[in-house]
Amino acid sequence: MKIQKVRSGSHAAACPAIIAGVFFAAFLVVYWLLTQKVIHPHYYLGLTFAVPSLFFAVLAYWSKRQKQDGSHPLLTGYSVIMFVVMFGLMMLIAVPCMLIHDAVAVVTDAGSYERVIKLSCFQHDLIADFPDKLPKDAEDAKLYYSPFAIGQGGQEIAVGFRASTDTIDGYLNRFSQEASWIGTESDAAATRHGVYSGEFSCLEGSVSGLTEDFKVYVISGKPYRSGDWNHGEISLVAISEEKSEILFWASNW
Repeated sequence: MKIQKVRSGSHAAACPAIIAGVFFAAFLVVYWLLTQKVIHPHYYLGLTFAVPSLFFAVLAYWSKRQKQDGSHPLLTGYSVIMFVVMFGLMMLIAVPCMLIHDAVAVVTDAGSYERVIKLSCFQHDLIADFPDKLPKDAEDAKLYYSPFAIGQGGQEIAVGFRASTDTIDGYLNRFSQEASWIGTESDAAATRHGVYSGEFSCLEGSVSGLTEDFKVYVISGKPYRSGDWNHGEISLVAISEEKSEILFWASNW
C-alpha cells in the first residue's frame, strides 16, 4: 500500500521530516557515545547511524516536490519496511562485531593513554597509582593495554616513559613510602611478592626481565591462593634512576 498524499506537499512532508529530526537527534547521541565514551573511537561506524535520518529527509524532500496525485517509489510502505529491515540487519552484525573488537583489542598507542585510564574497565584500585596523564616532560612513552586475554580472561595494563630527574625523584620518594616490598626481579624474595622476570616485557620487549638498574616496587598485590601468583591481582612500578625511566604495570588474572 502506498503512503497516502495529502493535498499540500508541505503537509505530506511534515511526517517524514519530523521522523528525520528524531533520528538525527538519536544519531548525535549515538555518535557521541561511539566516539567519546569508548577507548577505540568508531568514527565511520558511527556515521552509519545517520542513514535513517538521511532516508527520511529524502522522503520529506520528495513528498514536498510531488504533485497532488503524484507518487515516488521511495514513498511506498514496502520501501520503508525494506529499509528498516536492511538497516536493522546491518546493525545486528556491526554492533556485536564492534563490542567484541573493543573487548579484546590491545591498545599500544601512547597517545591514547589518558583515554585508556579514563574509560578502561580495569579494576580501579590496581591503577590508582598510575598517572592520570603522562607528565609534560615524558619521553619515549610506551603503552600496553589488554582488556581481555582470549583463553585466559585476564587483564593487563602497562605504561612507561623517560622523564626529568626531578620527575623520577618525585616518583621515587612517593613509592619508597607506599610500596610493600622493594627489590629487583633477581632477588630471592621477589617471587614471594609476585615479582617475576618478564612481567614488564610488554613494554621492554624482553622476557628475560629488567636490567639490574631497575628497582621494582610492589604497590599492591593479592595472590589467587597463598603463595600462588599464577592468578591474582598485582600492581608494580619499576624505576631506573640511571636511565631516568619509570614503568607501571598491573595485572588482574
